[in-house]
Amino acid sequence: YFYAPTSVQNEAEAAAALARLGSSNAPASAAEATARAEGLFKAKRYADSFAACQDAAGRFPETQNAQAQLRRGVAAFNARRAPETVQSLTNVPTGAGQTRAEALNYLTQHYARAKQWDMARSTIEEMRRAFPKSDWTKRALASAEQSAEDAKNTADALTFARAAVTLFPGEPEVAG
Repeated sequence: YFYAPTSVQNEAEAAAALARLGSSNAPASAAEATARAEGLFKAKRYADSFAACQDAAGRFPETQNAQAQLRRGVAAFNARRAPETVQSLTNVPTGAGQTRAEALNYLTQHYARAKQWDMARSTIEEMRRAFPKSDWTKRALASAEQSAEDAKNTADALTFARAAVTLFPGEPEVAG
């Protein structure tokens, strides 16, 4: 139960058992807090995973690193929690290498999904400067282009497509 409850019924039974035993379902260590957040994420319980990440950050500051910040941002992204997505993903440090690139990819997807095209373009520009040949940059461009096409925004779709072909000539993911 602790790491990834599978149903509301199991969750209720576990909570009752913990109360009967005079115990708590709060993690007792940083390792438990991290494992709980990861387990909930793997179980695709993104809102619960985000809450577990927040709890871990508050109780055990030593758990905070670039990867934990990314996990929290992706959980917020998948739970469709806009302010938390932006806050978490923008706080991934610039020196975190490909972890930062992945965070910017999800941030671009968030902005594109919200039809905030100026923010999507500026995030992609940051990626182009910092990670010009990264697969994350390629993915961000492709997903932004697809989101613009889905929104019937041909001007931005074309902008993202041109940038992708320019940065990644001959790549099948962007040839399309």
